[in-house]
Amino acid sequence: MLTSLHGDRLGDWIAAAQQAGLPGITSFANGLTSDLDAVMPPGRARSTQLRTGG
Repeated sequence: MLTSLHGDRLGDWIAAAQQAGLPGITSFANGLTSDLDAVMPPGRARSTQLRTGG
């Protein structure tokens, strides 16, 4: 996702990670969700929030 520049998949990855039942991965995904503006290009964070419920 990162090396191929598929940031549009981040919302789906976060949702899957939050359901994975792996504490480290879930915590990381929750951290991304709490600050999507910092990890997404301008204008993209809002659409990702809608997909992840954030």
